Amino acid sequence: MESTKNVAINTVHLRKIQESLAREEIRISLEELLDIIIDLSAKNKHKLLETIKNRRKKSDFLLKEWLSTPIETDETDAVLDHDLVL
Repeated sequence: MESTKNVAINTVHLRKIQESLAREEIRISLEELLDIIIDLSAKNKHKLLETIKNRRKKSDFLLKEWLSTPIETDETDAVLDHDLVL
């Protein structure tokens, strides 16, 4: 099921690229577009890996920053609040 969902999402992204190219009067099939993307990824493997690593670093940094940020909350007394409702 998850694999079907990923294929659908990827197809949507490819179609957006295809539509963008069509606006520039470049007509290309989804299959050919995917082949070109794969070829470019293989030829630029170093740049691709660098981009992936940088995204992970950024994501890790943001997560660590978020986790280190204290959350301010008001102290409450659940029993007292409950009694007041009754």
